[in-house]
Amino acid sequence: MLGFLFFITRQRERDPEAGARYLCRACLTHLADADDALSVRGRPARKTYRNPQGLECDLVTVAACHDYQASPFSTAEHTWFAGYAWRPVGFGGCGDHVGRRFEPDSPQEP
Repeated sequence: MLGFLFFITRQRERDPEAGARYLCRACLTHLADADDALSVRGRPARKTYRNPQGLECDLVTVAACHDYQASPFSTAEHTWFAGYAWRPVGFGGCGDHVGRRFEPDSPQEP
């Protein structure tokens, strides 16, 4: 696996033609389809987590996301997935922070 996204969403809609979709929590623009959801290392693709400050967040792991902009900054420090570095991700439409992109922190074998 070359990379995946872990993002925060509070909106989910069902489009009769397109199926379930995840939307940007700020501008409600389409981010990913339910078919893009991905279980990583046995974790469910979608789960509600509570951070150390007590804030509850709906988090979704997806293989693909529409119109996001990843930061040039990347680090393996405080990663949630051993072997993966992460970088902050904003939505290209409104610029709101939507999550993190995870990428292998060492080169992959061909």
